[in-house]
Amino acid sequence: MLTKVLVHKDFYEIMIPIDEANEIEIIRNFIDYLRVKKTASQSVATDEDIEILSKEINQSYWQENKTKFLK
Repeated sequence: MLTKVLVHKDFYEIMIPIDEANEIEIIRNFIDYLRVKKTASQSVATDEDIEILSKEINQSYWQENKTKFLK
């Protein structure tokens, strides 16, 4: 494992080889989590906007996949 974690006065610097990050699920999940947190922090969407979008996505998913579950 070639991952390096450097500790600075005010921050951590984590270096993960891309191949390693792609192979290890927990690292991929962590990177995805950080991306979502960064995007959410820059969003101007309200909680209501997010709830509406979530319902639309769930409804769309169900319509596209219901045949898989209703066999």
